[in-house]
Amino acid sequence: GDFVELMENKVLYAEGDSAIEIGNVDQLEVTRNSFNDPTVEYYVKTESQYESETNGIVVIGTNYWSTTSFDELNKATYDSFYNAALVTIQYDSLFLDSDMTQSVLAPPSQAILDLGKMTLDGTLSEAVTVVVPKGLYYVAGSIVLRHPNAQLLIEPGVRLMFAEHASIRVDYGMLKVEGSVDDPVELSPTQNLTALYGDSGIENSTVFDGIYFGQYSNRTVLGDGNQYIDGSVMRHCTVKFGGYFSRDASIYLNRVNVMLDSVTVLGDWSRYVKGIY
Repeated sequence: GDFVELMENKVLYAEGDSAIEIGNVDQLEVTRNSFNDPTVEYYVKTESQYESETNGIVVIGTNYWSTTSFDELNKATYDSFYNAALVTIQYDSLFLDSDMTQSVLAPPSQAILDLGKMTLDGTLSEAVTVVVPKGLYYVAGSIVLRHPNAQLLIEPGVRLMFAEHASIRVDYGMLKVEGSVDDPVELSPTQNLTALYGDSGIENSTVFDGIYFGQYSNRTVLGDGNQYIDGSVMRHCTVKFGGYFSRDASIYLNRVNVMLDSVTVLGDWSRYVKGIY
């Protein structure tokens, strides 16, 4: 297959909107390069599809990227964060200086919940549980669960408003949407919620990329009488206008069973998008 190697280069100016663009390759080695153009929109931009890579991850070696912040590096990487159909780019470390003499290891997970800014996005790649309390949150990029013991618990009364290409993608781990009869959960594009959020910098979206449960995510476990015991579940929630980009369903179940209890799915079905698949 194709083997691409990029090593020991110094890039002072990058043409286009990204320092590196990656297509579908069998093997990739990108390490010990110094990228010195801080004006690029994306440090790495990929077109590689999730299904084309083992575990949906492409690992990038240690390079200098004109930033020492892993949060900035991840946000300026065009991958599953912006489009759930794409692979996840993973950085294990980076150089702190352009001469590549000092390096630092990546933190285990990208920050995912900011209660100060009321935002929710990023990747859970370790065995942690993130609990989202009642409130209105902006999801600027995809939320990705990538560890078998990662959990995202969405409590009653939560409203998540998603940017256009944002989604929740459960590759591994567990998603629990625990709305109630009196306090349901809403997952929707921003539409008319921006005024309630009170931030003029919010992207106006009329659709978002939906909810995806992968085949290796934690399925629902039922007991006697089909009573819920454990695993992923969605209760008393409404999903509005999801699934228009990477997958053709608002809630996509990829060979996994997930309990959907009192879930309402709304959409523009003339756009050939399924509610639940």
